[in-house]
Amino acid sequence: MASEVPIIKLNNSLDFPAIGLGTWKGNSSDEELAKSVTLALDAGYRHIDTAYVYRTEVAVGKAVREHPTVKREDVTVVTKLWQSHHAPEHVPQALEHSLKNLGLDYVDGFLIHWPQAWKFRGFEFDQLTVHEDDDVPCIDIDYLDTWRAMEKLLEGGRVKTIGVSNFTIPMLERLLENCTIPPAINEIEVHPSLPNTELVEFCQKKGIAVCAYCPLANPDVYGKMSVLDDPRTAEIAKKYDLTPGQLLLNWGVARGYAVIPKSVTPSRIVQNIKTVKLEKEDVDKITAIGAENPRRVCPSPDLKGTSDRAVLNNGQSFPAIGLGTWKGNSSEEEVAKAVTEALNAGYRHIDTAYVYETEVAVGKAVRKHASSAQDRAIVVSKLTQSHHHPDHVPLAFEHTLRNLGFDHLNIFLMHWPFAWQFRGFAFDQLVVHNEDGDIPWVDVDFVDTWRAMEELVKKDGRVKTIGVSNFTIPMLERLLANCSIPPAINEIEVHPSHPNIELVEYCQKKGIVVVAYCPLGNPAVYGKFSVLEDPRTAAIAEKYSLTPAQLILSWGVSRGYAVIPKSVTPSRIQENIKTATLTKEDIDAITAIGAENPRRLCSPLKKFGPSNNIFDEPLDG
Repeated sequence: MASEVPIIKLNNSLDFPAIGLGTWKGNSSDEELAKSVTLALDAGYRHIDTAYVYRTEVAVGKAVREHPTVKREDVTVVTKLWQSHHAPEHVPQALEHSLKNLGLDYVDGFLIHWPQAWKFRGFEFDQLTVHEDDDVPCIDIDYLDTWRAMEKLLEGGRVKTIGVSNFTIPMLERLLENCTIPPAINEIEVHPSLPNTELVEFCQKKGIAVCAYCPLANPDVYGKMSVLDDPRTAEIAKKYDLTPGQLLLNWGVARGYAVIPKSVTPSRIVQNIKTVKLEKEDVDKITAIGAENPRRVCPSPDLKGTSDRAVLNNGQSFPAIGLGTWKGNSSEEEVAKAVTEALNAGYRHIDTAYVYETEVAVGKAVRKHASSAQDRAIVVSKLTQSHHHPDHVPLAFEHTLRNLGFDHLNIFLMHWPFAWQFRGFAFDQLVVHNEDGDIPWVDVDFVDTWRAMEELVKKDGRVKTIGVSNFTIPMLERLLANCSIPPAINEIEVHPSHPNIELVEYCQKKGIVVVAYCPLGNPAVYGKFSVLEDPRTAAIAEKYSLTPAQLILSWGVSRGYAVIPKSVTPSRIQENIKTATLTKEDIDAITAIGAENPRRLCSPLKKFGPSNNIFDEPLDG
């Protein structure tokens, strides 16, 4: 029966069976798992997937070693490196622990389980995932450094193939540009309700085999999957003499990748290995049924964690909820207290800017809260418009570091794409209107400003990540065509009354993380925000046990970007960090409510004068 399973050739010429057994433990005992692996081998499976964090390596290894007829060399065993073992010195130690658990001399595949790195506490199972303030804090280890340590493992012969899991297209592009040995596998969530078509096609084009976990959307754990229960699925399955589950697995194989369904039920294990060739028409029908029922089972690799996180295009972890510190009418003391309150509540992302005049207060609170620079929250600051000249960029950066009291900065953004006349670095010299109430531009190209920012990364080393703010699609297109370091972030105004859908989707496609300022419409400054006050919003919020504001912030995070609500009120600061994953139906409902009340809050035309009308607002409005 093993010969019936299609074989995928990896980019290192090794065979990779297209149907494997997943062994995520769930509620199964070691004994149940060992029996299920043995039964799978009896049924013809020759691909077993495990991971250190699953705690199934011992059971998997025992079943593979002790099988009476199947030889070890005929079984592809894949395991994974956990997030708290990403430091290069821990990678070979983690492999040794996996091999010891398995009782094997080598593994066929060793994958980076997630792109984010967590703090190392040890190799015991109770040390793998340790929460702090209801969060699992990420640390600043670049997955490129982890990958280089993985490459070295191949030299010892204890690993045949290395790969990744949960990597997005921008992460893979960056890895491929900087690796010696390309990844052979990317293990990702794929099923009809999350076909991941663009990522699958990218991997196939680059010679990276896709392995689909949750290929049935894990109905035993996460509840029924509507595609499995759809009568149209049953009708197509009947045509091929398959069960609906078998049909969906064959849908995956027909799309050219491996599937690793998890089961400890003998009848299902035997059923799941049956393969048939599906007609393209039926593959498309199943895809269409899934499109009616979009669903992600596992957290997105772009936003993963108890408090959601993004991974920037340079590998840095980035919390998806931050505190905005635009000063408004708040005093420096109020800002410092707000930052302290936020840090105590679990925020690990603080947004400031030179022109806000809050860097001193932010730096003081962040320094006081952190036990070391490594434990410090991620701080974002920005280059103001009058400091765009390439000669002034490093000087402005020095002023920001001095204000914050830091020796380095996590993220530095270009605040606006236009440049103003330089008058100095004192706050009263930053924004100077002429007699007509306008602030005229000077002829400094933002591409030249960007190149000076790139030098801060390449030569200075005191800033790791650079990005932009308030850039439109044409501006980003021009910047991407002329940069050597692509922007990691675009901080823009986004809320339901200004969803900025085209720009958000463009950034996400290009691997640029969006950060939304004014995510609640800033009602304290700009007046009541009608979406917040709408009774339909309150009804949806009640469904999730959220306040309307928490719901709007969850709407943003559920759309895949970061939000930075600004507040100095302790109760609101504590409330704003609580989010929920919204259904697509509720996301669309909130978007529709916002569409009834279109509104842009931050207007460079009104704030800075007609020279700065980059959003083409009506001059009479």
